[in-house]
Amino acid sequence: MTAHASLADSGAPPLAADLSPARRKLLVLVMMSGLMSMSIVFSSLPPALAALARFFGGGSSAQLTAQMMMVIPSFGLIAGGLLSGWLLRRTGVRMLLLGSLVAFGLFGGAPMVLRSVAGLLACRLLVGVAAASLSTACAALVVEALDAKERARILGWQAACGGGIGVAAIYLSGMLVERTGWPSTFAMYPIFAAVILLVALASVPATPPAAATQGARGRLADLKPVAGVLALTPVLFLVMGLANIQLPFLLQEHGIRSAMIQAVIVGMFMLGNMISSIAFAAIQRLVGNSRVLVVGSFSLGLGLLSAGLTHSALMAGLGAALMGVTMGLTSPFVWHAVMDKTPEQVRGLALGAVSPAMFLGSLVNPPVMSAFQHAFGLQATYTGFGVAVLLAAAAALLWQGRARTVASGVQGAAGDLPERS
Repeated sequence: MTAHASLADSGAPPLAADLSPARRKLLVLVMMSGLMSMSIVFSSLPPALAALARFFGGGSSAQLTAQMMMVIPSFGLIAGGLLSGWLLRRTGVRMLLLGSLVAFGLFGGAPMVLRSVAGLLACRLLVGVAAASLSTACAALVVEALDAKERARILGWQAACGGGIGVAAIYLSGMLVERTGWPSTFAMYPIFAAVILLVALASVPATPPAAATQGARGRLADLKPVAGVLALTPVLFLVMGLANIQLPFLLQEHGIRSAMIQAVIVGMFMLGNMISSIAFAAIQRLVGNSRVLVVGSFSLGLGLLSAGLTHSALMAGLGAALMGVTMGLTSPFVWHAVMDKTPEQVRGLALGAVSPAMFLGSLVNPPVMSAFQHAFGLQATYTGFGVAVLLAAAAALLWQGRARTVASGVQGAAGDLPERS
């Protein structure tokens, strides 16, 4: 195996091949926990924001502090993703996973007893670091334990489970806040961490860290095979933020002010996300891996136009579902591309960069889209981005078709050359 060969190409059997069926099922559950933890971080808090603002004293400054409880984990996710790639090489998958679960439960549950603003914000920052590290560990576990075909299916289910637990966390948090107050919503973190920790202890095999098995350290230049994917990811999540961040404001602008109708429309986004995530492996086989992102881009463009050009709640719901389809395809596509194309000695670094790339796009969405909204209006912003995404998808499809034609011509010409005696 060369220094730049990936594990997928090494011919080594995946770790899960030697496990019993029961232990293998537990291992798959652990693989789901990375994106599930991120969903809990962001979905459990919204129902508690108003109660937190009252606890902080009320008024605009208290509301800002409560909102920072929602935003600050994003910075932790970016920092944790970059840090976890370095840690993965030195500790191995199992140690990083177990340590991340302990940290997630500890820092996630600490707000149940903490009452200082600084302590609460610090814990929210650190739980973001823990969630990003857990996500990196789960992604590395997918690479080590499964073959290429199984990865696509599991990555789709990862995204679907993340969306599903996000919906459950919202409803559970609302119930807990209403019955017992805002601190109880943070009980989800240690309970989730404890359950997954027990499952991980029983199912995840110990493997030596990459630093102990690989002679040469990876270089940033070794990330070249996935540099394009990692660079495109923030842009995609920036635009997809129009679906889950800006959509409620667009609905208000369209005169759709009923909270129930808005919830149904946002629910259509989640439904599209979950369905396409589950179907990711099948879509990948149907259209080919290189065209999955093109399909998602067409869906995103049509969804933006559907939501932006009409005042109908039905069409807005259709647009939200189409944008959800894009989200459900993009996340597993990015993870799959990084897993398959990254050289083994820098895989930890690359996997750690995925979550920061995704959350960077979401984090800059509000100021970027606010500038477009002030300049052109929100409806025109949706329409303009919809047209731009469709044109980009069409150009990518034409470029891929031309590249395939050229490749076929080269192969045909090579086949016609006379053999040398």
